[in-house]
Amino acid sequence: MTEELKQLLLQARANDQSAFAALLSRYSPMIESLLHRIRSTQMSEEDIKDLRQEAYVCFYRALTRYDMEQSEVDFGLYAKICVDRGLISAMRAMKHLSAAPTLPLDELEEFEDTEPYVDPSAQLVEEEGFRHLYAQVCRLLSPYENEVWRLYMAGHSAATIARRTGREEKSIHNAIYRIRQKLRNALSGQAED
Repeated sequence: MTEELKQLLLQARANDQSAFAALLSRYSPMIESLLHRIRSTQMSEEDIKDLRQEAYVCFYRALTRYDMEQSEVDFGLYAKICVDRGLISAMRAMKHLSAAPTLPLDELEEFEDTEPYVDPSAQLVEEEGFRHLYAQVCRLLSPYENEVWRLYMAGHSAATIARRTGREEKSIHNAIYRIRQKLRNALSGQAED
């Protein structure tokens, strides 16, 4: 990886909009190529716009999750795989939604200008529950398991986690298994409460 690319990635991760724009400009031919490949004649301009937005989101996720310390896969390939998979998932979701039955236009008009209601108190309870669960998980896991869990949840493979932690890959797989068991037990115990 070039030093320039590394600096752009670091700056974009620190929410530098100009760095993100520079990366997006550099990789937009790849994004447009992937969009062109999946585009169909039945797609509306709105669908294409939605897919482009999805591609940008996937590209941003790729730059935040890319492991700059490894040397096997360069960023361009990693971003291409992430964007491609994201677009495929978005296309599947669009096909699923288009297959769903629709309401007649006169029934849709009554919902036209309404925003979905989100109960702030329910949202607060949900967030508090998540914080409680997260704290409980952190207490259940050893420092090593916490580190493995954090990297695993960030989308890293067992091989990458092994390299980053200096452990054997088998040890990482065992840790992931133990973490899952502890989480299952914690969640099943919480469901009984």
